[in-house]
This record gives sequence, structure tokens and C-alpha cells, in this order.
Amino acid sequence: MPRTLFIVLLSSVVLIACEGSAAPSLPCADPAPLEGQFDPRAPAYIVVFESGVSARQETDRLAAEYGFTPRFIWEVALQGFSAELTSEVVAAIRCEGSVQYMAHDGVISIDW
Repeated sequence: MPRTLFIVLLSSVVLIACEGSAAPSLPCADPAPLEGQFDPRAPAYIVVFESGVSARQETDRLAAEYGFTPRFIWEVALQGFSAELTSEVVAAIRCEGSVQYMAHDGVISIDW
């Protein structure tokens, strides 16, 4: 087999093998930060809205659009909610202009 043909065939195999292996891209250029690490003991996410956003109205809108049920809605110390979300919904919500940041929920324990 000529050397050039071998290189072309090898390049094609590498390109096919790599196809689809890239990390999923977010649907926007500047997503809100996602803080923390996933913990299966606390699989929910915390979503914090930008200042001035009505937590109740925006949570209701996002829940209707993306099909999730919020566990808690916060309207005093901060504006936001928590919910169990799929990775696709997390990516989409991070691109909402109303979202300041998101964080993985977590478990905290106190030893006495």
C-alpha cells in the first residue's frame, strides 16, 4: 500500500473514532458559573438569580419551560430555588440571563 494512501486511511480512522467524543457544549457562549461537585447523597442543584429577579415568577417560568419541580424557592436571603435537574436542563438554565450562578447541592455533617 502506498505510504500516502496509508496516511489518509489512518487519518480517516482517527477522525471517525474521535467523532462525538468531545465534551458536550453549552447552548450559549457565556454560561453562569456552576460551583461545587456532584454528590449522589444530594443530587439537587441550587440556582441563584441575579439581583432584582422575582424568584417565584422566574422559578415558575423555568419549571414550566424545562419540566422540573422545584424543591425549595428562596425569596428573602437570596433569590433562587433548588431542584433535581438533568444535565441538559442544567446546561440550559446556566444560559438563562436571569441566573447569576448555580451550585451542586451538598451534605454537611457536624461531629460532636
